[in-house]
Amino acid sequence: MLAKENKWREIASDLDNSENENSIFQIARKMVKERQDVTGFRCLKNARSKVVVDENGTKDTWKKCMENLMRNLNGIMRSVLV
Repeated sequence: MLAKENKWREIASDLDNSENENSIFQIARKMVKERQDVTGFRCLKNARSKVVVDENGTKDTWKKCMENLMRNLNGIMRSVLV
């Protein structure tokens, strides 16, 4: 806690110096970015463990995954009911 307080005091004392102004903004941007929610994903592995990065490829990969899951669940439900 003491180190954090000392760092904030150092930053506050550097506000008068125009050279350090950019570092203050960098710290602020970093703090904002760290607090953002994850709203999407950038890549996904398909059934062959190949990384897919384009939007259409990830949609197709999710679709195939869900179809496979539903097919397996339907098979399990049939075996339970029989």
